[in-house]
This record gives sequence, C-alpha cells and structure tokens, in this order.
Amino acid sequence: MRDDRAWLLDIQEALLNIEKYAARGERAFCDEELIQVWIIYYIQVAGEAANQLSDSFKRNHSDIPWKGIIGMRNVLLLDKNN
Repeated sequence: MRDDRAWLLDIQEALLNIEKYAARGERAFCDEELIQVWIIYYIQVAGEAANQLSDSFKRNHSDIPWKGIIGMRNVLLLDKNN
C-alpha cells in the first residue's frame, strides 16, 4: 500500500509535467491538441493522487483545496466519458 509521501511525489511530478507545457502559453494550449491532452491527463493524475491521500493528511493541510483538486479530476473524467 502506498503512503502519503508516494502520492505527494505523484502530485509533484504531475505539476512539473504540466508546467513544462503550460510554459508555452495559452495560444499553444489552444492550438495544439497534444498539449491539451498532456495537461488534462496530468491534472487527472494529480487529482487521483490527491484523492488517495489520507484523510488525516488532508485535515492537517486544510489550506489546500483538496475537494477542488479532486473535483476537477472528476469533471475531466466525466467529460472524457461523454
């Protein structure tokens, strides 16, 4: 079973991957489907990792909008399935 540290590393890696392509700017995001897919995928990865964090960890770090992060993952997954 994975612990909170492993899930946090997943979130960190996802954010670094998002930053890599987000740095190209809004125009590149709008024009290039592969960048859109890349960024959306890693938002989902971060949301899933956030969802797997222990409740006690999330309570101890209540300044982070965990429900919003997880909720965005859910919205993106629902959109993909429609």
